[in-house]
Amino acid sequence: MLKHPHSVLRTSFLLTSLVVILTTGCGKFEVKDPPADQILSIRNSGQSALSTTPDAPPLPLPVVPKSEIEKYFQKPTPPAPKTISPKKMSSKKIGPLGLGFAELADPNVDPYTSFSKLRYLITNQPYQCSAEFVGGSGDVLMTAAHCVFSNDLHVWHSSFNTYLQFDQGTYTKQFDWECVAIYSGWAQGQWPLDYAFLKLRGSSPKALGLGGSYPTQWRSVGYPSNYYGGQRLTHIDGTNGGNGGGVIPMAQNSFGKGSSGGAWLNGSIAIGLNSFTVKDMPNTMWGPAFDHQTTRLYEYVLNGCNGDQRGSSTESRSERIAKYPRDQVVIESDSAKVTYGPQITQKEGSLCSCNGGRDVFMKNDMDFPYLVEYLENQFSVSGGGGKTERKTIQLAPQKTTFLGCTQGEIGKQSCEQARTFSIESMRRIQITEDQLGIRTLQSISPQYCAEKCTSTSSLGYCFKIGTSGQALLKQLAGFLSHTINKQPMDGVVATVNELVTELGGDPDKVGNPCNRSAFYRFGDLISNEGVDCRVTSSALSNSPDALRISLVSPTQTFASPAAPLTKDASRKATANLALFKTRSNAPVLEYYGPPTSDTLNSLYGGVVVAVERNQGQLIVTTENGCAAGDE
Repeated sequence: MLKHPHSVLRTSFLLTSLVVILTTGCGKFEVKDPPADQILSIRNSGQSALSTTPDAPPLPLPVVPKSEIEKYFQKPTPPAPKTISPKKMSSKKIGPLGLGFAELADPNVDPYTSFSKLRYLITNQPYQCSAEFVGGSGDVLMTAAHCVFSNDLHVWHSSFNTYLQFDQGTYTKQFDWECVAIYSGWAQGQWPLDYAFLKLRGSSPKALGLGGSYPTQWRSVGYPSNYYGGQRLTHIDGTNGGNGGGVIPMAQNSFGKGSSGGAWLNGSIAIGLNSFTVKDMPNTMWGPAFDHQTTRLYEYVLNGCNGDQRGSSTESRSERIAKYPRDQVVIESDSAKVTYGPQITQKEGSLCSCNGGRDVFMKNDMDFPYLVEYLENQFSVSGGGGKTERKTIQLAPQKTTFLGCTQGEIGKQSCEQARTFSIESMRRIQITEDQLGIRTLQSISPQYCAEKCTSTSSLGYCFKIGTSGQALLKQLAGFLSHTINKQPMDGVVATVNELVTELGGDPDKVGNPCNRSAFYRFGDLISNEGVDCRVTSSALSNSPDALRISLVSPTQTFASPAAPLTKDASRKATANLALFKTRSNAPVLEYYGPPTSDTLNSLYGGVVVAVERNQGQLIVTTENGCAAGDE
């Protein structure tokens, strides 16, 4: 079995290739694709171990049958995107090369100063691609989407290391990564969307611009293994093959493996990149035609992988799910981006004075106060070592607080220090009032939920799911403390086959939208190949408004047994409790269907903090509230 790499990732939102609709009792399934312009991203929530060995095998160039790309020829060439200006690039024009003759490019001379080698892991095996910095901030890297996400394995790559101006084993700077984003269309194998952007921790002094106007001739740059062994930056001039549509051929470009992701240049503007070759078409490289979607994805990553990810669809998840018949169960590859509760946002620096620096805020648009724990990663822009600080803040309702600058500090001239910020955990603060009118502020906790969900006066404090959610809540029961030390099958959310069986379907007749494999251990982690998986129940039988519950499980979901109870713990809490201490490795429980879904999620849904077996119920504590269902 392939071993999935285990860098610490926080999944931002993922709606990938398939949605399976299971109609309970009849075994009928429908498979459909999500919107191609849905943004998918993952976040590095810790400090990665930077590899001191930049060399790795070059990633082979994809070879595509001509029949597969002919469908794109029928579409008009998309309109050019708005141009993103380069950063500190010389305006001096580069001279022409002989068409089809590969030559050395000097990484110390513009526009080659922003080119880099990108090293990463695919199922624990190292590979490398070509990449380049783009845009005015100097901290956004562009490469091919197939260099960050594998369609055949349906997994994200990991441990991204960037080596600026790589040349025969040397480089000027090395960078860790903050987040990476692609479009859902790439996860579905759409070649016009074979591009990706990464937000890095640190910035390049110079960066290319970004555009999409195609002249009759342009230049390709990268680290192809068939020239100089992939050890030296190489450039080659070619001509526009001119088929139009969503993909563009560059004739006379003979680059081989390792060149994936290397930019196509028109002066200092990146107008495309090396993506794939077509069978029986030698010396021709193909690439995606850049358009407004390209700059949209760039701007999303520039903003720290924050913002609207839905694409052209304005339909909410609740609206979409509400259209399904009451007896249908929905299984899809999807990771929840919890949008209720405090969020980290960025904007162009008005407080931060460093070039490319952005102001970072913690924003709470909710009507409740929150206690938020967040990580501040500090590092040198020159690529040196850094440190991580864990901080806590109490955020009032409708309140925004300034956290810091992505580069530099307020009132200080030095711009050497850079920062990234990410939420580690949060708790809604519940305000209660006793019979005497005394108000108490208490953050949501397993002890609080155990007391409220076993109380006869739980109304408003604990959402009672009843018996309808048993098939779904059973997946959470596998995390309870008495199963933690058993085999992996008993320690994580189920495989897709188990889920389908539990929901009354035949797994032999269903595709695997989440690509879940058998379980295995990696150190203390219990893991699963594939992508994050969402299961949304049929309408609850005790709900007159077609309410459904939805459980998302990351591939690396794991829990810890609860510590022994102390005399200060709630009398209702028991030791039969499992805690999810890491937000990125915790399930998400949500509610969908009726118009009140947003309210229900803000009161009871969100990232799961704990699950407990208590008095015949499974009590689930989330960051926002409590829920209980019959086991």
